[in-house]
Amino acid sequence: MTELDTLGAYSYPSAINDSGQIAGIFTTARGVTHAFSTGRDGVGMTDLGTLGGRFSFASDINNSGQVVGGSYTTGTDSIHAFVTDANGIGMRDLGTLGGTYSYANAVNNSGQVVGYSQTADGQFHSFITGVGGVGMHDLGTLGGKYSFANSINEHGQVVGYSETAEGHLQAFITNANGAGMTKLHVGGNSIAVDINNLGQVLGYSGDDAFIVGANGGKIELSALDVIMEDGWSNIHVVALNNHGQIVGFGQHHNNSNEAFLLSFTEDTVFPAPIPEPQTYAMLLAGLGLLGGIACRKKTIKMS
Repeated sequence: MTELDTLGAYSYPSAINDSGQIAGIFTTARGVTHAFSTGRDGVGMTDLGTLGGRFSFASDINNSGQVVGGSYTTGTDSIHAFVTDANGIGMRDLGTLGGTYSYANAVNNSGQVVGYSQTADGQFHSFITGVGGVGMHDLGTLGGKYSFANSINEHGQVVGYSETAEGHLQAFITNANGAGMTKLHVGGNSIAVDINNLGQVLGYSGDDAFIVGANGGKIELSALDVIMEDGWSNIHVVALNNHGQIVGFGQHHNNSNEAFLLSFTEDTVFPAPIPEPQTYAMLLAGLGLLGGIACRKKTIKMS
């Protein structure tokens, strides 16, 4: 374990890329919070500054070192989404969808940014940008007043949650480049937290954490034998990778919260990316639960 440099009294990592560059927040000597990024393997810590206001916050970093998040702007109480260039250089205001507030939650390796923004009528809608963080496109809703985008994969598929026309909270997924927001049919009120490049989605339905294959097939994590037999409960999920490994935390043997890594065992025959019913048994049998330290991939903003 390597202790990161610090620019102030407190620092918190939000995300890490494949080169070990880390993005997060720190408290300055004046007691204000700024976004930071590091070099490769966590070396050095650079203050990313702000969009003119006092505070900034980093949510995610891609493999080019582009950082996204939100910052207060000059002379206002408003937060705007931002994206930097490679290696955290140059914080750029992404603007809004017509309102006064926006925030960026995630960025892929093409520089497509997703998050949420206030619209001209005061509601919050999910947005996606083009490659390199250019432009801001309203993803709309599932018929309700609001939606929030939490994650994006390398195909530009976006996941999050939205109010429906009936007033329910429903997880959504889009096609490539944010096209066509549709319900993720997982039952009950639901939220999608993360998506990998296979199209597998991690989220919650009610109080139950789930993973869903690219074309359906929900698996409730609390129902897995490995979780029940090892004494885990109150499972909370944070992120998943392109191997289907999941990090999160929960209560272990009724003790305090512990972090976990839920992963395939070495002898697992990996299922197809789109698990059909006949592959469920293979998927469930291949999952193993390992206690450990979960590194938060991104901070999820939920309102």
